[in-house]
Amino acid sequence: MKNKTLIKLALSTAVVGFTALGGAGVVASSAATHASADANAKKAHSWAKKAEKLFAKGKTDKALPLAEAAVEADLTNMEYRSLLARIYMSQGRFVAAERTFMDVMELGQVDARTVIGVALTRIAQGKVDSAVSLVDANRAILPASDYGLTLALAGDSKRSVDVLVDAIRADNATARTRQNLALAYALDGRWREARIMAVQDMPQDRVDARIVEWAQYARPGAYQTRVAGLLNVTPRADSGQ
Repeated sequence: MKNKTLIKLALSTAVVGFTALGGAGVVASSAATHASADANAKKAHSWAKKAEKLFAKGKTDKALPLAEAAVEADLTNMEYRSLLARIYMSQGRFVAAERTFMDVMELGQVDARTVIGVALTRIAQGKVDSAVSLVDANRAILPASDYGLTLALAGDSKRSVDVLVDAIRADNATARTRQNLALAYALDGRWREARIMAVQDMPQDRVDARIVEWAQYARPGAYQTRVAGLLNVTPRADSGQ
């Protein structure tokens, strides 16, 4: 914000001196500024594209510096920041991911993926009340399956079960919704219902392994384990962006 204000003041000063000094210097300066901005935008786009391809291949260590460079070159681009946040998340860097997802929201992009991203990073850090408040405030834009799962991970398993049971009763219920409900049952201590729901979409031997995994998630305060396990990431010590 300070940088933007300084730019505006500089432009105002240039306009004030325009008549006395002649237009050539100001026009040249403006053209140079636009050329520099265009060059930065092209570089940012190229870096972001490369980062996205590497990220899709699972090469997050190589994707990260390119995504960071793209954001630095184009600070107002929400897509580049969203990509960077997802890379941070995939590396188990929940502090950096939360801050970057919040940057996306502050720039004006408040969609389901971003809201859920912020909520998951907060749950992983044990900030469950904040996560629940966020998803409740944005309930209207969240799919019931994602909303219910987030509540379960945050420890609000009873309300999660209610939300997901209602979703299951809808005509468009999916295997993903059923598995989220199975996990919600498990985190609510309802292991029989969890097994019955889980077996609808996977063979028995996989259900047994999943139940063992969910038992780890059900431990009190195991918020980071839940999020990291579901995302299949390894948490890292993280001081932020």
